[in-house]
Amino acid sequence: MSDGSARTLVLMPLRDKPTRPTQLALDRHTDGPITLITARGLPVEEGRNSVWHQARAIARPQDFVFLIDGDAYWEPGHFNRFRSFLAGLPDNALVGAQVGPRQPFAKSYIARKLDDYDNTRLDGKDLEQIPRGGFAAVEAQPIIFAACRGALLQQFEDPFSYLPDVPAGSSEDMCFLWRLKRSGCPVFCDAHVPVFHFDEDRGLAFIPFHPPFEIDANGKLTPRHDITRDSTVIQKLRSYGPALDKARADSLGIPEESIAQIAEDQRRGLDFKTGEDLIEHLRATYAQQARSA
Repeated sequence: MSDGSARTLVLMPLRDKPTRPTQLALDRHTDGPITLITARGLPVEEGRNSVWHQARAIARPQDFVFLIDGDAYWEPGHFNRFRSFLAGLPDNALVGAQVGPRQPFAKSYIARKLDDYDNTRLDGKDLEQIPRGGFAAVEAQPIIFAACRGALLQQFEDPFSYLPDVPAGSSEDMCFLWRLKRSGCPVFCDAHVPVFHFDEDRGLAFIPFHPPFEIDANGKLTPRHDITRDSTVIQKLRSYGPALDKARADSLGIPEESIAQIAEDQRRGLDFKTGEDLIEHLRATYAQQARSA
């Protein structure tokens, strides 16, 4: 398929408007002109289907189509990285970004299988085995920042509608991925460049923590220099130590995978005497996760 005349369409369902960091990325980090397609104030399933329908009506098979959340933040070069990778894939392929963790202590990971999501995760050393700049073949790819060609739009009418015969609790994007799997569409995940939910205006994506990053003058994510307002919650969390069970984690809004991370830190002998010590550890951890290839 020739890419010479390919346009770039960005499909973005919104609550009301893009968050400030997302708007910044739209203005500065699309690596060329885009056509932005939005739907506002709809339930998430309806919003995703709405922008899909709008794009389906105008997309040509060779066009690049990006599906992006209204609170996502990506760094410069992500669009070109995905365009280049898609150029070598079949017309029905989807490629997505690794989702950066929403909470301190959580880790970025890739889940390979839709029907065994929790037991097929790749993280840490698993991800290091994938060549730098590489993509992993997966089935379970959350749609925070993903891309396909216009040809894929024509294969599905309402791809984000819920399916009655998939695991209970499957979100609208997982239902989309089940449709891709059943249709034989290949799916890939960027193994080394995470995209983050970054909703600093309303804080919804990082409850109860504020985003641990600030955006520098070049659009890169850097650990925030003033995150001491988080230290009280962090100290309270750490004070539970080995007694941090699921009920206590839920009461603090801590994701379940964070419990495993805390246990791992304890096994490694990490002992944070103060909230400030822990914050320094978080800065280093998030800085490493946010680095581009």
